[in-house]
Amino acid sequence: EHHASSPTVGNYSSTSSPFLLPIEPATEECYARGPGLCIIINQELFYADSNIPQATVVDERQATEKDKGKLKSIFSCFGAKVLTFENLTREELEDKLKAAAVTADDPKYCWIALCILSHGGDLGGGMHGVFGCNGVGLPTEKIVNIFTAAPASKTLNNKPKLFFFQACKPTHGGFEMIKGTDYMI
Repeated sequence: EHHASSPTVGNYSSTSSPFLLPIEPATEECYARGPGLCIIINQELFYADSNIPQATVVDERQATEKDKGKLKSIFSCFGAKVLTFENLTREELEDKLKAAAVTADDPKYCWIALCILSHGGDLGGGMHGVFGCNGVGLPTEKIVNIFTAAPASKTLNNKPKLFFFQACKPTHGGFEMIKGTDYMI
């Protein structure tokens, strides 16, 4: 009787995950390949902080738990360590993102994905952003800069970064480029 063996890629068999590959060093033509880090921020419940005049009243986000679960599942299949955070104020959101950027600087991560599920909108002064659960916005440009303008980082600047914002905002539509960068949100 013949038993087919599981195909292997690198040091990993296809029975564990077809996407798990050993780390391969970067070359001039290609980023390093290997496991990544995925950060999921899930904002479901909101309130307007009475101590902050610019706080915005926004509704609860229905079905966001389902979206979070699907993101966690797919990025786990890609070999990512997944960190999830729920219902953060604007200040907590910024603090968690800065801590995640430090974690992402570890050479064991070859790429970073950031997924923010929240409400969004115009923050004034031509800035758009996502809201903390306290109704206070954090500009998308500042979020991206936490991961892209890290002068003290050892490895973060040389890693691919994926930014996913699922945030409704009133706009004339489409994506916008952040001035002076190659980033589209």
